[in-house]
Amino acid sequence: MRVLHVFGDDNGWGIANRARYLAAALAARGDYRCQAAGAAKLPPAEDFDVVHLHSAVLIRRVPADYLRRAAVWGFEVVSERSLAYLQAATAQARTADFVIAKNPRLVALARGHVRVEPQYIPNGVAPEVFSPRPFRLGWAGRKDGEARKKYKGLDLIVAAWAEANKRLAGQLKIELVFDPGDWPRVVSHAEMARWYRTLDALAVASAAEGCSNVTLEALACGVPVISTDCGIAPELAGQGLLRLHERSVEGLAAAMVELARPMARRAGFAAEFYGWTEIAELCDRVYRAALAGKAGRKEATCAS
Repeated sequence: MRVLHVFGDDNGWGIANRARYLAAALAARGDYRCQAAGAAKLPPAEDFDVVHLHSAVLIRRVPADYLRRAAVWGFEVVSERSLAYLQAATAQARTADFVIAKNPRLVALARGHVRVEPQYIPNGVAPEVFSPRPFRLGWAGRKDGEARKKYKGLDLIVAAWAEANKRLAGQLKIELVFDPGDWPRVVSHAEMARWYRTLDALAVASAAEGCSNVTLEALACGVPVISTDCGIAPELAGQGLLRLHERSVEGLAAAMVELARPMARRAGFAAEFYGWTEIAELCDRVYRAALAGKAGRKEATCAS
């Protein structure tokens, strides 16, 4: 199939980018070209099976006789602001063979201006470009002496971090980072506060604590905390301020995954349902239905 994607201004934003992403996603299916309406003379409409205008604004910018020469043509209703342009071009819009609306409300609003049923196809996103940064998990404490680190559960945190990444493989990466202090070099509270603010969560796995400074500091910075049952952690957990976990690799890994899961779910949902590959499939169906419908109407006319 040969499709010409026409957009308005080639300004590196919005509609122009969407047209290019869609054309790239469709490339394996045929010849898909993109061109700005005002950049140069459009190639002959007869060279394409489909002319796809990426905004209702373009209905009045592309000559009517050009669109009549296309095998099928259609346009997109990209926002409620573009409805004014659609209303002004209703006569021409009624000759379109397909109409794509970006949300269900726009489908309903566009119906009165076209003869075909508008099809709801949302915008897409390029997961290979818009992918999540790593989930940043922090640990704070003195790092000198193996006995001290074991008491603080650093070995458990490292092992659990590796396990959590296995469970989230292909969805999200968890990055484990340590505070900027390196005993006996001590950093200021201001520097620690800046570090806390870079985190998505803080992990505490101590065997025991009096009243964990790092827990309170992280919470004060708005950072979620997962903690063992030590110090005042049960009191804080009772107020819904942190998550208690077992002092084990399994307990820690489960807590890490639970905290990171919302970010992974958001990224995965966008990629799975709004990736350009999925949007391209929906558009391809619309094109083929429009071509089949026009062919059917021609056959019916010839038969009569």
